[in-house]
Amino acid sequence: MHFAHLATAVLVAYGANAQAPASTPATAGATAAGAKVAAAGRSATAAPSTGMKQPTLISMNCTQAYLPFSEADVAALTSNDTKVATSRNYSTIPTEAACKGPAGTPDGLCDIASCENHPVCKSCVELTITGTDTVKTGTTIIPQVTCANNYLFGNSSDPIKNVCTDGNDKTYTCTGGCTSFSSCKMCVSINDPALQSVGP
Repeated sequence: MHFAHLATAVLVAYGANAQAPASTPATAGATAAGAKVAAAGRSATAAPSTGMKQPTLISMNCTQAYLPFSEADVAALTSNDTKVATSRNYSTIPTEAACKGPAGTPDGLCDIASCENHPVCKSCVELTITGTDTVKTGTTIIPQVTCANNYLFGNSSDPIKNVCTDGNDKTYTCTGGCTSFSSCKMCVSINDPALQSVGP
């Protein structure tokens, strides 16, 4: 689905451009950007001691998409193996979120602890994954769903639009429109120069 493509694109961009020591495992590059968001937040009041260029923290409104992810998610995406997360000691607790704001603005990576608000979507039906890239759409209309875990707001030309996952990990597509969006205070743009540098 489009949501996975957003996550992959954002995470691959971070993984390819994030600055990480040469001796770290391959997945460390993908998680380095998340670490930089956290480090930038901690160093906002104290000078960084690493000598590495720190990203600029910005606020973002995730008006189009909000996708939390964990270290295990990054490991699975970067290795193209969904079992890698269980075969190693990766955290499954989401700490960062891919954030897509208004059209024309760069995507970002946000510290989940700095995010608030959950959108509410109306006239929703449940989506169930029945196989590889196969999704079954339910028939029971749920009047409204709070997108507590993640969401992707599509446009009117998308066959499946306004995808929303609630607090019980049930995913829906909603045709009745959505109100509000998540706002995050500690984010880094994918265009931030600190994420573009390459080296040890």
